[in-house]
Amino acid sequence: MIGLVKDDWLINNHNVFELQQDIELSISVIQYEMLNQIGLKDINSIEKYLRFKVDISQEIWGTENLTIEKVFADFLGLESINPLEQITIKISQVLNYLQLSLLKEYYENKHKNILTFSQYKTQYNLLLQSFLNSNIDTDEQDFIKAELSFCNKLINELDKPVYSLISPLNKIVEKPCDFKKNLTNSIDKRKKFLEQKGKEKLQPVKENETEKKIEIWYSEYELRRFIDMALRWGIDAVYNSRTEKKPYSVYDNFVKNARINFDLFAQQLNTKLTENENWKAIEIDLNNRFLKGLKKYIIWYNENREELKKFQPYCPYSLMLNVIESTKAEIIKYFPDLETEAIPPLQTEMPKPEINETDLSKKIEKHFGFLLGNCPRKGVPILNNEQDFENLVKWTTSFYENNFEVPEISQPIKAVNTNDYYTQLAFLYLFDELRKSGFHNQRTRAKTLFNLWECCFSDYKGYSEKNFWKVKHENGKDVKERMKINY
Repeated sequence: MIGLVKDDWLINNHNVFELQQDIELSISVIQYEMLNQIGLKDINSIEKYLRFKVDISQEIWGTENLTIEKVFADFLGLESINPLEQITIKISQVLNYLQLSLLKEYYENKHKNILTFSQYKTQYNLLLQSFLNSNIDTDEQDFIKAELSFCNKLINELDKPVYSLISPLNKIVEKPCDFKKNLTNSIDKRKKFLEQKGKEKLQPVKENETEKKIEIWYSEYELRRFIDMALRWGIDAVYNSRTEKKPYSVYDNFVKNARINFDLFAQQLNTKLTENENWKAIEIDLNNRFLKGLKKYIIWYNENREELKKFQPYCPYSLMLNVIESTKAEIIKYFPDLETEAIPPLQTEMPKPEINETDLSKKIEKHFGFLLGNCPRKGVPILNNEQDFENLVKWTTSFYENNFEVPEISQPIKAVNTNDYYTQLAFLYLFDELRKSGFHNQRTRAKTLFNLWECCFSDYKGYSEKNFWKVKHENGKDVKERMKINY
């Protein structure tokens, strides 16, 4: 059947956008199941293809309990692709949701080839350094040439009809979908930016002209990307995707280049400190760009140590941990004061979670304290035990300490004995209260606040984000009184 369907009818075929593997596999497996259900039926035009109905509740061949609907919800973050609870929907609807998934990934700036232009400019030096590390005897002009070539490749991909608007009558409309429209705008600006960079590099440098340089650290981009993938990609999925040629699975290139990149980083850091007197600026830079991410990975590794043993002797997580530990030690060697702020020593046994007794955590503990009391409607404790409360305070503290980034939560609170709007209002009012108290200066509520609320409680998994933000405040006075918030 795959041979009967044209490449122009498939979104991101052969992973043209080079999406991270979890997203790429999700998009691929949805379309694979569509093709599998079509079988050998006579589909000789894109109109027939768009009108064909697929069963989105049917288990995808070769998987266990995975359906098209479940992949959208669990892996692509789209909860309501089937509001009418139909068994089958048209392929045109599935493609509309795939377009929406790509737009969501574009806005989140997680994939280096579909970044917004502002993010591309921000990450330019990191992308350049990654290219130079991976391609021996190249320079910035080679990078610019490769990037411009890839821009043209993306434009060719976006010319396919599946990136156009699809009408309710299953017709291709001669207008771009939102993903194509926005990414095309970003690519156009990216090309102009790269072309200007190329011209600047060809111009001779004037004498006595001071050139501003943004410091590029060896290994930074690779470590950031590895940590992001490790924390997001399922351990079992990585284990099952190992091959003889790639014993470290998706992390093969990371593992093979990590030690080389570390040696370059160590030499670069030594040179940088030798040439500069302002060590404090370098200390702050390294703490922000390295240590916070390294700490997050080591905590995650400790929590999953037992499960990772099955990878031995080819465990990418352990080998990368060694490099991460070396990177941390190299930084601490020059800046010992960061030891207490950096990564805790690796433990053979995980210590019991302890709440960081900062002013922030104490304030959160104060305002969330009512959750240890009885629900006014149900007459039972809202949280079943103090450990759940301590975890909630710890996660929420981390969220505000790390610029509204949701922490890794492997074991959410299993039971919360109150109406969901009570906890929703508590999270919203806490955000406002912390701003008033000077703990942050974000005027509008962070979009990730919903993600934090959803991740903290098992009962709220799959809850509508739209309903979270639209919660009614008719019980607001009662909640604020219980939270001890002055209003």
